[in-house]
Amino acid sequence: MMQAKSRIAEKKVVEQKKVWRLVLVVGLGLYALGMGIVSLTGNWSLFATAVALGTLTAPTAVVVFAFERRLAREQPVAEPVVAQRARTARRRRR
Repeated sequence: MMQAKSRIAEKKVVEQKKVWRLVLVVGLGLYALGMGIVSLTGNWSLFATAVALGTLTAPTAVVVFAFERRLAREQPVAEPVVAQRARTARRRRR
């Protein structure tokens, strides 16, 4: 039973690892879209918005990446602790 739970936890961690890539791709896509709109319309007041999207994309992706790494390290450790607490609580009820 415990092995099945740890496999599920590992699968969730693997699925979560790709979120930073999604953040990066969406940010770069929005940046490209913004620059395309600036070049098509010739409205240079939108340039600041496009630059802001571009400069915020990489730091945001790095923060998401670091957060995912922290979760990946903590999750396998936290699961046995929760199971141990549940066993301890059952013993106290008896």
